[in-house]
Amino acid sequence: MRTQMETNRAITDYDEPLEKPVVSQDENDCTESTDSFTEFAGESISHYSNNPESKHRITFAPELEVCEIPHREDMTDEEYHLAFYSKNEIAFMNEEQNETADRIEAGKKAKKSTTYRGLEAWTQMGQHEMNQRIFSCVDSVLDEQDKQWTKGRNSTRRIAKASKGLTKTSRKIALELAKQDEKEARKVYEEHLDEHDKAAQEEPFHLPLVAVITNSTIMKKSKKYTPDSLRSLNASSHSMDLGLSMHSHDSCDSGLWSLSSSSILEKPTTPKKKRKSKKKSAAREGKAEKETPAKTTASRRKKINKVMVV
Repeated sequence: MRTQMETNRAITDYDEPLEKPVVSQDENDCTESTDSFTEFAGESISHYSNNPESKHRITFAPELEVCEIPHREDMTDEEYHLAFYSKNEIAFMNEEQNETADRIEAGKKAKKSTTYRGLEAWTQMGQHEMNQRIFSCVDSVLDEQDKQWTKGRNSTRRIAKASKGLTKTSRKIALELAKQDEKEARKVYEEHLDEHDKAAQEEPFHLPLVAVITNSTIMKKSKKYTPDSLRSLNASSHSMDLGLSMHSHDSCDSGLWSLSSSSILEKPTTPKKKRKSKKKSAAREGKAEKETPAKTTASRRKKINKVMVV
């Protein structure tokens, strides 16, 4: 391990001009003087982007979208508090993070409402391991610079190679953490979808529509429904002809159309039974009953539409 004096000397000598680089004859020694870090990085990026085995790719939107953010002095108090954390909120978050880090060190499992991701460096062991990886990489790069300056060479490719050899562990850790982040992101996304679906089912349009139907004269039992019973009715409304169209969110017209075209409204049950009983009693008495047209559902349909419009 290099001493502090050697490290300071290497940093001090970094800005001194180098002698003319010497091209090595060794095939394994990549010390071409024309190398540059940008060329090396460009080749690496090109290699990975053109590699057909890579599954994940990043593409950028061809069109730019500009979102203007107001200055904090132009914000209202409500906007300001929504955009920035207060000192008390930051102190509370730090306190929670410290408590979570204590649970990690104690070997306890994370709570359902919290996660250990992102707090690896808050523990003594995690911080020590991270510092060791950083210091070993920096030390390897400085050692390679010392070797090159001793021989009068300047090869950024060899410096990158020295760094790459010691960052292999960091790359593995980064990939594992990325997998964990992907799981957390999917979990949050699915929770967001569930909340969105729940909010859509409890939309204000649904309950009034069910209330009008259930409290109208077409139902066999005139019953006032509470919000809880309306939700249960809405969940089981697929047994009626209104079920599918009641879940439509397009417009109120679709709900009115489905209500008007429902087979429930087209079924004149009660008037028919009364007419049959009148015919039987008239036949017994030997009298001819005067034919009267059956009641249509137009009045009921009109009444319901009137209630819904109001």
